[in-house]
Amino acid sequence: MPRTISIHSPVGGGNLIEVFALGSNAFGAKVHTFDNIASVKSTGHPKKKSLSWEVDQIASDEAFFTHLNTYLSEKVIEEVKFDCEDGTQLSYANIDISKLFGYTVYFGTLSGKRKVFVGVGTYSGETGSSQTAAKQFEKTTVNILAVSAPATYTLPSTVWNTDMIATNGAPTQLAKDSYGTYWFATAV
Repeated sequence: MPRTISIHSPVGGGNLIEVFALGSNAFGAKVHTFDNIASVKSTGHPKKKSLSWEVDQIASDEAFFTHLNTYLSEKVIEEVKFDCEDGTQLSYANIDISKLFGYTVYFGTLSGKRKVFVGVGTYSGETGSSQTAAKQFEKTTVNILAVSAPATYTLPSTVWNTDMIATNGAPTQLAKDSYGTYWFATAV
């Protein structure tokens, strides 16, 4: 009898990353939406305290550049890590706390569920660089570096996009020092 193999990965992504202002202890108003996304690549994992996002997208309008003027740091964001022999990891990032934001990343659906990520980050790398070409949309580079949450943040229900997911069981807090979390929601 042939073995049945199940599919364990969705096809495509969610075409949605939402960015939120940070209050002292809660995610605030939504300040930007990325929804012209060709692909999202994550490197690392929040449990490893190392996660970055490369977003291939085409937002290059005035609203996006106004957003960058608010949240893009003048510093070159670098993260330095050192592994001690007892397994302790020391890290330092020269981030500008005033430029941090909360964000959600929506993935594709599989078996009625959608993977979602929520965390605190900063724009890094080549963010803001642009590329134009004949017969193509202008592309502006977006790199997000996940950072250790400087406080415990309440995640109000308004953080979750109800066009994408049902919010029952959604995380209600992001713990201090967390690099973010993945969770699976019922897809809408």
